[in-house]
Amino acid sequence: MDILVLAAGMASRYGGLKQLEPVGRHGEVLLDYGIYDAVRSGCDRVVFVIRKDIESDFRSRVFDRIAAHVDCEYVFQDKTSRLPKSLFHLAQDRQKPYGTVQALLCAEDKIKSDFIIINSDDYYGASSYGMLCDHFKTSAKSALVGYQLDKTLLGGGRVNRGVCVFDSAGRLTGIEETYDIGVESGVVVGRTRTRNRVNMTGKEMASMNLFGFPHSVFPLLNEYWAKFTDRLRIDNSKECVLSVFCDEKLTEGEIEFECYRAKDEWFGMTYKEDTPLVRAKIAKYIQQGVYPDCLWE
Repeated sequence: MDILVLAAGMASRYGGLKQLEPVGRHGEVLLDYGIYDAVRSGCDRVVFVIRKDIESDFRSRVFDRIAAHVDCEYVFQDKTSRLPKSLFHLAQDRQKPYGTVQALLCAEDKIKSDFIIINSDDYYGASSYGMLCDHFKTSAKSALVGYQLDKTLLGGGRVNRGVCVFDSAGRLTGIEETYDIGVESGVVVGRTRTRNRVNMTGKEMASMNLFGFPHSVFPLLNEYWAKFTDRLRIDNSKECVLSVFCDEKLTEGEIEFECYRAKDEWFGMTYKEDTPLVRAKIAKYIQQGVYPDCLWE
C-alpha cells in the first residue's frame, strides 16, 4: 500500500520550512515518525510531493535517510503543475500553487495501489495508519480518520479545519471547511466559507487530511480539477482543496467514506511557537518506548 506525503506547502504562517524542522534527537523531522508508523502498519511505498526549490535540502535532511529503509520517490508541485498550457500565464500572478488536489494529481503516475495521504507537518499516531491499512483489506470505499476538534487546537493561533458532518445513521455526509477556528471565552468559534461566524462544541470530528483512497479515485479527481481550471479565468484566487472535493462528491453521491475516530493524539506545526511543544511530545514518546532514540537504526 502506498503513502502519499504532501510536503510542498509554503508554510507562510510558520515562517520557514516546517517540513524540514528537526524534532527528534538525531535530526528526525515530524514526517519521519509518520512514515515509520505507516510502514509498521502495512504501507510499503512512499511518494513525496515537494517543491523543486527545496529538493537539495529535502534530499540531504529527509529523503536519503528514509530511502535507505523504505521504497521512496518524489515528484514536484509548482504553480503550473497539471494546468493547461493556455492558463500558464495565470499561474504567474499567484504566490503559491493551486492546492492539495493539484498536489495529488502531480503524483498520479507514481501511485500504484490504494493509498493513504498525510500532511508532512502533522503527527497522526500509529493506530490511525493501522485503521486505514485494515480498512482496505475488506473495503473499496474511501476512508478517513478524524480527530476531536478541540484536541487539535494547540497553542493560541487560529487554524482551519474540515469539520465532519454526519446524518442520523452516523454516515458522513459532508466535510465543511471552517476557517479561523479558535477559542473565545471558552467557546470554540470559527467562520464558514461565506465568512459567517459559527459556534461549535469542540467535540466535532475534524478531518486532518488523513485520508485513504482507492486507486480508482483518480478519474474523479481529474474531472474535478478540469472543472476547477475552467473557472480560473473568472477567479484565479481559488485553491483546489481536497476537503472541498470530498465534501462536494459526498453531496453528489459520487463517493462514500468510512470514518474512523482516532485513538492516538494529533499534533502538528502550524506556527513557529508549536515547535517546542512538538519536540517535547516526541521526547516523551521516546522515553515511553514508543519510538527508539534513533528512529531509523
